[in-house]
Amino acid sequence: CIWVQCGVDPIFDFEISGASLHLDGKLVIEFYDFEYYLFDVQQDTLIPTTSLICEDCGYIWKVGNMAYDTVNNRFVVVFQEGRIQMYYLDWATSPTPVVSKEIVIARGIKRNWQSVYTTEFDPLGRYLAIVRGKKLEILEIKEKTARKKIEKNVNNVTDLMFDQTGNLLFIASEDKI
Repeated sequence: CIWVQCGVDPIFDFEISGASLHLDGKLVIEFYDFEYYLFDVQQDTLIPTTSLICEDCGYIWKVGNMAYDTVNNRFVVVFQEGRIQMYYLDWATSPTPVVSKEIVIARGIKRNWQSVYTTEFDPLGRYLAIVRGKKLEILEIKEKTARKKIEKNVNNVTDLMFDQTGNLLFIASEDKI
């Protein structure tokens, strides 16, 4: 069992927004509004990460949620403005993973903030389901691109989970599945 206490970042005084756990229990991502940290549980090591500040666009995107794809050793950061950045992890060069490349798979719209309630990869790494605002989107994820497969209006979604095949998505709301 891994427990990550939510609190305040001592350096930047940001509230911790949440944490995600790698499915095999090796990696935890703790994320804030404007940054994240990778923590390798097995090595008890904080892993250097890429800044979420978009230096080429003069704008700081606000983190909404994150999800892992353990099959392809990558994770996504879904920002409140709809931007999605995918990061590949390289586990081969050292005992702790290193971010080897970063790809923007959805551009987002500056200052178009909406809560990102939940984000989930299917077990095979083919699809990414996101609930942002009152929309459920299912994206087909390739190595460098994403293609929208489904978009539906939803209310009060609290969690998502794919079945083992990735062909069935369970959607939980406050009072039903």
